Amino acid sequence: MLGRTMGAAWKPALVILSVGLGYLAARVIDDERTSEWLYIILVAVGFLSLTYARLVT
Repeated sequence: MLGRTMGAAWKPALVILSVGLGYLAARVIDDERTSEWLYIILVAVGFLSLTYARLVT
């Protein structure tokens, strides 16, 4: 049961982490177009990881 609770807890954290990394990367990189695409890619990776985690478990 503890494993199930811990497994459920890391999924939203993964999405939040990817959004946070995208935001930080967007702040560091000055080129608006590059930072926007990097942000979109990192958010997409976060959601794909969440979907994969739901399919596996």
